[in-house]
Amino acid sequence: LTDHALSTLANSKALSELKRLFIQNNFLGSKGVTDLAQSQVITSLEILYLKQNPLRIDGAKALANSCAFKDMKELYLGRTQLGNDGLAQLCNGGSWPNLTALSLAQNGLDDKSAHMLAETKLFPKLITLDLYNNNISDEAVDAIRCSPHLKCLRILQVN
Repeated sequence: LTDHALSTLANSKALSELKRLFIQNNFLGSKGVTDLAQSQVITSLEILYLKQNPLRIDGAKALANSCAFKDMKELYLGRTQLGNDGLAQLCNGGSWPNLTALSLAQNGLDDKSAHMLAETKLFPKLITLDLYNNNISDEAVDAIRCSPHLKCLRILQVN
């Protein structure tokens, strides 16, 4: 699937009630994700699975600034080349009031990212946080574990 194909899907009235979208291991970049995030049609997604797509910083920014994802419950962004800067976009933009699961596995994240997650107030209902295969120290994991903003967190996957 390409950016163009996702842009077409994002504008398909047949998908106006779509709750779950699984698009993994494709060539989606920021253009397709931006079109999805700005969609006037797909506005009630609860689960978005974008693992192994090169979203990078601009893709993260599009997701964070979307009004269409207010009902999002699960967001899977493993291996999307976010890095610290992409995560900063997610943590500093928009709002994720209903998000219960967030996967950020294998994104080149480090202690700076862990501290961003611990300090942001954007994920008040987060139960599951997947940080597998990133470069995060024990001390940074403790910052997440003890965060007053992640009171609902019950599952934290790290290595």
